[in-house]
Amino acid sequence: MLFIISEQIPDKAAKTLHQYGNTYRFASMDGVYSQIASHPDIFMCQIDHTLLCAPRLPEDFYATLCKENISYQPGVERPGGLYPLTARYNAVYYENCFVHKLSITDPRILECLDIGCKTIDVKQGYTRCNLLPLLGQRWITSDRDIEQTLKATGMEVLFVDPKPIVLTGFSHGFFPGCCGITPERLFICGSLQWHPQGEEIRAFVVGSNISVVELYYGPLLDIGAIICC
Repeated sequence: MLFIISEQIPDKAAKTLHQYGNTYRFASMDGVYSQIASHPDIFMCQIDHTLLCAPRLPEDFYATLCKENISYQPGVERPGGLYPLTARYNAVYYENCFVHKLSITDPRILECLDIGCKTIDVKQGYTRCNLLPLLGQRWITSDRDIEQTLKATGMEVLFVDPKPIVLTGFSHGFFPGCCGITPERLFICGSLQWHPQGEEIRAFVVGSNISVVELYYGPLLDIGAIICC
């Protein structure tokens, strides 16, 4: 397992995560807001076992992917300097379902979707920041429009208030931006004790037969997700 994490992650959290696999700290890139410039979910999107990566990422990043035998493809465009172009890669794919603001999705990502993949168009371009997939088409989101859109398709969705989430330079972040997900575990950058819905979140996750791993005791930090390869 390789975990791609922001260089902003606390050392305690990175150390805990390293118990479960190797880690790669993603350094800040030029061209987007400084607050999100090291967030992995701004520069890559995971489709099954392949990473769709923005062009011109660091050579040592590609070398790490090769060393870990992780498949990747370059996208067409770099993330732009202003929203929504900062969110070209900030999409969610899970169980043959793709969710994003489709008008801004990098074309290469759409080309990689299987025929028959269900696409769901939402208003929020920062979709991965705001949406976390669990097993069995159950989802956690910090965006009300995404919540209502997915519920309208019959999916089970838990809304998590984003206000307690810390994102440096902004009034708050988003809960899914604190998280990385595997079929067995949900990794959280912070402790659920720092959120009023902490026990509700834990129960919802455990209800999908996924264990919760809190990476350190402290505030929930939006670090642009943890990409679990």
